[in-house]
Amino acid sequence: MPISTDLTALLGIRHPVLLAPMDTISGSRLTRAVSEAGGFGILGGGYGDRARLEAETAKLNDFAGPFGIGFITWSLAKQPELLDIALHANPRAVMLSFGDPAPFAPKIKAAGALLICQVQSEDMARQAARVATKPLLLSHTALSGSRAMGPTPLAGRQVTPDHARAIAETGGSVGIWHFFPSLDRYVEGLKEMADAVGVEHVSIGTDQFDARGCLEAYTRWVHLVAAMLRGGFTAEEAGKIAGGNYMRIFRAAVG
Repeated sequence: MPISTDLTALLGIRHPVLLAPMDTISGSRLTRAVSEAGGFGILGGGYGDRARLEAETAKLNDFAGPFGIGFITWSLAKQPELLDIALHANPRAVMLSFGDPAPFAPKIKAAGALLICQVQSEDMARQAARVATKPLLLSHTALSGSRAMGPTPLAGRQVTPDHARAIAETGGSVGIWHFFPSLDRYVEGLKEMADAVGVEHVSIGTDQFDARGCLEAYTRWVHLVAAMLRGGFTAEEAGKIAGGNYMRIFRAAVG
């Protein structure tokens, strides 16, 4: 049974499953297999092996399904002509990882392909924001030094106010995860981020399948909304955080 989401509509696939472009592991055979199964295969562009890239993209010439091609960005910068080879194969998207996408974004967009940026740091988030033409989402985190969370082994995954603002300035939103001691403390965590970027740029994070947090399942969503109202958010603000901001961004991204 197909799983229809905004992502599947954007990529033209049946299931929200993407193959990581793992160097030589994600070759044309695996890329084709994932796409044929309804996901989105992404061919690994590797570390600049031109002959391999030409050979693997040639094997996809007769493939009518959607697929992508991924590069290690700092390696692509040494041989930028490899991007022309990739775009000649008509990928639905190009994925860039570990480096500044700015030098390559115009050519990718001019070719009609989507650009997927893998982000590992605040600097990379800023690089992605500089080339973004649609709102960005930061899926699940909390404000750095969150007093609402308290001491946590997840501190390394929290983001600074400047990092969050970089996302907000694209019109995007920062998802706040549920790893708080209680629902009321969760609401305090939402307030911390709202104070930094505004209610229009705060959403609920997407780790609710993990029962270690204070929101054990989506069936308790109504309790979180009640806690937001109890904690001082207006009904309009709670609606934006609970899903309205996501819907605004999805409409901007996929229509």
